[in-house]
Amino acid sequence: MKIGIFGNTNNSPFMLAKALKRLGCEIRLVVNRPEALHRPESKDRELEKGYPAWIADFAALTSSYLVTESPLIPEVMRFLGDGLDAVILNDVGLALNDGRFDCPVLAMLTGSDLLYHASDEALNEATSGWPAEWFDTPAGQKIVERIRHAIDAQREGIRRADAINFMPPGVVPQGDAMLRSLGVGLEDSRRFALRIADTDDLKSRPFSPRRRMRILNGARIIWHRPLPPGFSDLDHKGTDLLIKGFAAFRSKGGEGQLRLVNKGYDVERTRQLIAELDIAADVVWLDELSHVGFYEEIVNADVVCDQFGTSMPGMVTIDALTLGRVVLANFRLECLGTYYPEPRPFLDAATPEEICDALWALYSEPSKRTMIGQRAGDYMRASFSPDACARQLLERLGLKLM
Repeated sequence: MKIGIFGNTNNSPFMLAKALKRLGCEIRLVVNRPEALHRPESKDRELEKGYPAWIADFAALTSSYLVTESPLIPEVMRFLGDGLDAVILNDVGLALNDGRFDCPVLAMLTGSDLLYHASDEALNEATSGWPAEWFDTPAGQKIVERIRHAIDAQREGIRRADAINFMPPGVVPQGDAMLRSLGVGLEDSRRFALRIADTDDLKSRPFSPRRRMRILNGARIIWHRPLPPGFSDLDHKGTDLLIKGFAAFRSKGGEGQLRLVNKGYDVERTRQLIAELDIAADVVWLDELSHVGFYEEIVNADVVCDQFGTSMPGMVTIDALTLGRVVLANFRLECLGTYYPEPRPFLDAATPEEICDALWALYSEPSKRTMIGQRAGDYMRASFSPDACARQLLERLGLKLM
């Protein structure tokens, strides 16, 4: 069975690709972004020496408004080859679903491919700051026409997909509405939500609780409204609620160090909030990390925090649970209850008061950190393995292993 994959957001397609290979599939993966977060070598350092024959680097595609117009696309298609049994499209790759594939197509939507690349947000951001008269010039009109063409192609590619992976209904109302506009309702049989964790490479690590808890915030620092152009509710991480909850925990007498990654739209606002709350001595700022470096931060943490806003727990949560660490986040269980079946080995909080209470409970009874972490690793291996996701994906595409 031969499967082509375009796009590698957060390396989730790469994890699926490896699982599909283990199941006996022949895989071709196109990497189309230069950022470390979306490149296989950030998960597997051996790949820094070069990619194997089944992975191709087409990061130069990011410079094109419309992927289908890129002179590199014929080369991409040659790499993917003929006789494909299925194609998985991610990121801007949905625009390629314009009839060129004569096999089932899965739209692997991870957020921006729907909320940005298939919406007017792409146009708004690209033209932000333009002088009004520029829209009436031939050059300006040509750019606008190309971007609108790109948006239309992305939307059409999603609409035509045979299966659509996206967050569970209700998690991202904006995304639900956009899918409805493309003829994909909440009950559409094409829609499903994969749950994937890197249980192949990430194993639970031994843990010794500290008296002064080390608390890692792994989510991007984005919380101030209105959100900037190109951002959606899926980007809103509610970091300010964590800062306030941590400050309340310290005021209550809890001992802890909050570690923040210097990444996100609201870093400077967060620094100001930390100064106002007089907790700067208990906060450590980290430079942006590779996957490997981030994993080390996770295993050295007593508690890992994810989002507390209108987003959903993402790879920070998945990786931390897989590594056997306590995760504290707003899990939005009103929408994600079926996504995370009981018994749930994590702590759910949505307000500064709830965050403070959760941190205090873990501080007061250190053994809880060990117990919850051990349960977390087992939970992820049982329900979120790449092999289980790969089998679900094949089933959704109507494919059967030989």
